[in-house]
Amino acid sequence: MSKIKIYGGKYLSGTIKIHGSKNACLPIMCASLLNRGRATISNVPKIADVYNLLSIFSYLNVTYTFTDDVLVIDSSKLTYSDLLINEVLTFRASYYLIGIFLALFGKCKIYYPGGCKLGERPLDYHFDAFEAIGYNVNYNDNIIEIAGIPKNEHIDITLKGNSVGATINIVFATIFLNATIHNYSLEPEVIDTLDFLGKLGFKIIKNQNIEIFNSIPKRSVKYRIIPDRIEALTYVVMALLCGNIKLENVNLLHIDYPIRTLILNNADIIMYKNVMCCNKSKVIPFNFEADLYPKIPTDAQPLFSVLFLFNNGSAIIEDKIFKNRFSAPLELVHLGARVTAIENKIITNHSIFVSGSVRAFDLRACAALFLFAIASPTNTVINNYEIIERGYDDFLKNLKSLGVKYEIIE
Repeated sequence: MSKIKIYGGKYLSGTIKIHGSKNACLPIMCASLLNRGRATISNVPKIADVYNLLSIFSYLNVTYTFTDDVLVIDSSKLTYSDLLINEVLTFRASYYLIGIFLALFGKCKIYYPGGCKLGERPLDYHFDAFEAIGYNVNYNDNIIEIAGIPKNEHIDITLKGNSVGATINIVFATIFLNATIHNYSLEPEVIDTLDFLGKLGFKIIKNQNIEIFNSIPKRSVKYRIIPDRIEALTYVVMALLCGNIKLENVNLLHIDYPIRTLILNNADIIMYKNVMCCNKSKVIPFNFEADLYPKIPTDAQPLFSVLFLFNNGSAIIEDKIFKNRFSAPLELVHLGARVTAIENKIITNHSIFVSGSVRAFDLRACAALFLFAIASPTNTVINNYEIIERGYDDFLKNLKSLGVKYEIIE
């Protein structure tokens, strides 16, 4: 298990450029296979999940070049293979290849996708929708096998929940059909994926529903990924805890609600164009529910939980998306965190911390533990810290530029 020791309590200062969105980039990379041609995608983050997906692409005879933040994908020689390979087990977004394979080949055999352990994350919404299209779904011994022939009619699907993954996967699976999707997710990453499909030449109308019309894609396309709103919020919280950080390449609209909520509770944040200036502040803890866009996202909930532990007052936090997604603040209890868990809620209180070690269990919990370790006046060892590389480009390099002192322990 990898370890890093953070020497906390340092005042941080500097400028950070926000990278492209992890949660938009991965489905857009998968969507690039649909045109059996060339896609040039910019603002792509260099993160482990991207490299794992590219490894799968190579297995499928898809070629690519990746220079700076520009990824060029050539899927003209794409071939079908069962996706019973280890890379599928390393990240959740590998499930987007199911929808892509159904659209292109009418079948998919794949390991059950891996990724962060956030409690129950079944693919029932996906499976129910695939069956509504006309496919047969079988799931045994950690292997998913889907095949069949889509219905020869306009397909009407109502998703059982506002799921990002299910929305994108069902759009992929019906992209060469005529379909209407009800109760779809409005998260920015979904909209970015739909915009990319529009650039590819697919006719998609977004209103109260998603309307998909059978169309022929272009053979070549260029597209720029939206900035990562969770990366931006991570550095915002870091600044509020530790110093003065300027953020560039931020989509302010995508984080408007959480940022304005912080400002209303004494956060010193200035916004203009695509720039934010964030300063150390005594933020007043506030009750909130992590929920669907535009509310505070579930991925930011662990970050806010840690922020509140350093400020006077208490807060009740509920996660409406993932129950029991509180591994980061609960991991800090043995270092002094005053956190009480009640069903799918926690109550945080101002805490006094001691030195010690913690373990990261998922990507955003890992980011939250880094925030704690950087802000704490003590020294903290984070076990399993390499999880951060799944979703944050240049994270340790950025920490060093801001003034964080750390030591990697082999």
